[in-house]
Amino acid sequence: MAENDDDDDTIVVSRRRLARLGEVLAFLSIEAFDEENLSLTPTDDEFGVTEQMFSEFARDHAAAVLELQRANAERDVLIEKLTEAVKALSTPILDVWDGVLTLPIIGVLDAARASEMTERLLERIDVSDARCVIIDVTGVDELDGETAASLLKMIQAAQLLGAYAVIAGISPAVANQLVALDVLDDGPGASFKTLRSLKDALRDCLRHLKFGGGGRAR
Repeated sequence: MAENDDDDDTIVVSRRRLARLGEVLAFLSIEAFDEENLSLTPTDDEFGVTEQMFSEFARDHAAAVLELQRANAERDVLIEKLTEAVKALSTPILDVWDGVLTLPIIGVLDAARASEMTERLLERIDVSDARCVIIDVTGVDELDGETAASLLKMIQAAQLLGAYAVIAGISPAVANQLVALDVLDDGPGASFKTLRSLKDALRDCLRHLKFGGGGRAR
């Protein structure tokens, strides 16, 4: 119990009550916001007013931290969804015919983007049971060695899933780069077919479906 001294400005407070305030501060610092940890029972004396204010502060602080954590969690979920949406938009895989998928590649193609595209393409091939894949590089102006190798690995991976894979729209500049980079003769799995345009590639795939069996190897 707090006791008033002869001096009105002096309040005597038990060590137990002061220690309890210290405990609440410690629980606040480690975000242990259980009701039991933060509960205070103010005594009906002058120091009790301080205890009441401290109790209200502790509860308000805990509520603010929890609300901030909730808002941050919602933000993280939203960012993840937006990131996935951007990835999906940057890697549009289109059904251009029954059993035929097209992956149009536009803009800068680096190794990281090629790896992500390969992953998404393989998932789509497996889910849709696609039998033909057209990789359209009409919008690609240049390739470095690492990226070219990643592109060829994309084709090889699609072929390993049993899909007939072709490349459409290689520009003269990209063709020269592929030859100069010496990535075309990388073993038997590196062979692939190229067509001048998406239209030609689709015709080729339709011929394959009609005369080449059309089924995916399993």
